[in-house]
Amino acid sequence: ASGTFSGGTWQSAITAFGRPSENRSAMKHAQMALNHQYPKTARVQPMRPRKDDELGGWLAPMPTIDPFMVVRSARAVDGYGPDFRYGHFVAAKGLPMMLGGMIGVGGLVLAAQIKLLRNKLLEYRQSGDGPPKEKRDRSWFKVLFRARSGDQQVMCEVAGGDPGYDETAKMLAETAMCLALDQDQPKRTGVLTPVMACEDRLIERLQAAGMTFREL
Repeated sequence: ASGTFSGGTWQSAITAFGRPSENRSAMKHAQMALNHQYPKTARVQPMRPRKDDELGGWLAPMPTIDPFMVVRSARAVDGYGPDFRYGHFVAAKGLPMMLGGMIGVGGLVLAAQIKLLRNKLLEYRQSGDGPPKEKRDRSWFKVLFRARSGDQQVMCEVAGGDPGYDETAKMLAETAMCLALDQDQPKRTGVLTPVMACEDRLIERLQAAGMTFREL
């Protein structure tokens, strides 16, 4: 990927990093509700760094909420299998690069739990701050998905432009349009992920808006 994050993302991340006990409590209650509503088994893979020869580099776990959203979708939507597992990693070309990134993120998480340092970090970038259009036009992202079942494997790629602003806005807008305009949507209620609410119609809309989804 090439790009930068928004001030709002920075503010949200630092605030979340500074609330570990509240996060654990909220996750525990959410998991109990999820188990009751969607009893099918699906879970997040152990998030350990490792070398991956097939992908040609080192994989480090990304401390984001994404895996939990994927698992929630897998428990609610048919087609994910009876024992679905998902992991979310960032790839580095070498071990030093991976270790440097992990140390940097770990230091940021620890600093966010100290009020004085957290306040300083929050001052670093304000909500509403972000890159100019010229920089966004040069930004891009690419995500590889590797799915395995038994002795079968498939690789897919999702790619697009600036991930921090342009493509995020596109995802939000197309999800809203899908909910408002498309017919025969799944009859689900409550707190839904985009997949639970729109299923494959959202992929079709994002492709029409310029993002690419392809099997490798």
